[in-house]
Amino acid sequence: MPHAKRTRAVTIGKVPTKTRQDKAALIDRIRACFPPQYRHVVVLEYGNARNVTLQGLREALKALPDGGGRLFLGPTRVMQVALGRTAADAQFADAHCVGERLRGKAGLLFSNADAARLSQLLNEFNVPTYARAGDVASEDVLLPEHDVLADLPTSMAPQLRQLGLPVRARHDRLQLDVQDETAPIRVCTAGEVLRPEQCVLLKLLRRPLAQVRLRLLCHLDTRRGTFRELD
Repeated sequence: MPHAKRTRAVTIGKVPTKTRQDKAALIDRIRACFPPQYRHVVVLEYGNARNVTLQGLREALKALPDGGGRLFLGPTRVMQVALGRTAADAQFADAHCVGERLRGKAGLLFSNADAARLSQLLNEFNVPTYARAGDVASEDVLLPEHDVLADLPTSMAPQLRQLGLPVRARHDRLQLDVQDETAPIRVCTAGEVLRPEQCVLLKLLRRPLAQVRLRLLCHLDTRRGTFRELD
């Protein structure tokens, strides 16, 4: 006799937003990094950065001498509150100036390494990456070769056709299925906003058209009391 399936409660609705306790915990973690724990405070802008990139950056910061460093990514308004949003409630001198640059895709970085060393470290992570839907193509991508898909298994033929690429399996190899083999197939055009299907194709073809962008926007040396706009 078949067992009756247990009824499970399913919550339908939006993903819960961060609670007051979550925000308070983030503020506490940020304030634990205030001087004298860390001397340098910078705002980091990140673009096209995947989780694996940011995790790699966190590990690299931990390996820095003199106590490493800490990176915080979260609601910018909460991070501004942690620093102090005005000169009157700034948690330390010029902390509110740092908070003013926390807009958009920006994070807060604490370290005992100076801005030059941090900028050098960030450049190591500015590498090509695969584009996402909505990104703008940086170049034309054409498939001129008849056997350009030879490295892909023939089992992927249905998926490639679904993505809009005409293919056929011949002699256990994938080939472009076109009438005029001299006419290249265009995957994308420079300046074009990429669709999800194009992004999947570009990844399968190992064509990273995006660039991870990590850069410093401002720097505060709390020991010297100097604040600099870096961009």
